[in-house]
Amino acid sequence: MSQHVNKTLIGGFVVGALALVVAGVLIFGSGQLFKSTNTYILFFDGSVKGLNVGAPVLFKGVKIGSVKDIKLTADMKNKTIQTPVLVEIQPARFEVIRGEPDPDPKRNIEQLIESGLRAQLQTQSLITGQLMIEMDLRPETQARLLGTFGQGYVEIPTIPTTLETLTKTIQDLKLEELVQNLASAVSGLEKLINSKEVSESFRSLNETIMETQALIKNTDRRVGTLASGLEETVRDAQKLVRRVDGQVVPLTSNINKTLGDAQNVLGNVDSQVRLLAESSN
Repeated sequence: MSQHVNKTLIGGFVVGALALVVAGVLIFGSGQLFKSTNTYILFFDGSVKGLNVGAPVLFKGVKIGSVKDIKLTADMKNKTIQTPVLVEIQPARFEVIRGEPDPDPKRNIEQLIESGLRAQLQTQSLITGQLMIEMDLRPETQARLLGTFGQGYVEIPTIPTTLETLTKTIQDLKLEELVQNLASAVSGLEKLINSKEVSESFRSLNETIMETQALIKNTDRRVGTLASGLEETVRDAQKLVRRVDGQVVPLTSNINKTLGDAQNVLGNVDSQVRLLAESSN
């Protein structure tokens, strides 16, 4: 009886232990503990506020790992403080469809870095402000490496966020200097407008405009008078032409009559000459 009770208790403990193991696997990553991962290190220039351990690491929107640890390191020699971020990436998330992958995961990641692999902080939630890490191929950017950390992790280059780039651009613009130059330009323009030379120039221009308007009005009056005289001259010429035309018609008739009389006289003379010639014979 005692042995039966002991076996029952032992069986219950075993079942309970297995249940705890299964529950732990389900709770802590749904089996992620049994998957192979490689650890890499990243250095971000700006603040990593909002990035927490366990935050997802994505590649083109596909989750390939998570943040393992976030540290602070002080370089006492160079008087600098860095924030290395350790990430775990699952190589099994990458499927090779052409060619053979290099058995050395370090070499594979180095090839990706040469092809432009870069990491960047992205907003995971606008409400909570949590961040995540997005990786992509950005061959147009320069691979800036700060060196390994601690146990010789392979470093993946990072690039600043869009906000960090915009902030740096604004800082490089030297807005204070631009504002001062603009204020100086406005002050100089104000002095120029209020200067004596400009005032006299505006006065001379105003006088010139008034004189030009008066000249245009005078010219209009003269042109009107000249036009009236020209119309009268044209009317007189038309009258003269009509008179000449009226006198030309009778004159033409007289000329025609005179020519007719002359022809008759010549005819009579011709007849007389012929008679005298016949009488002489």
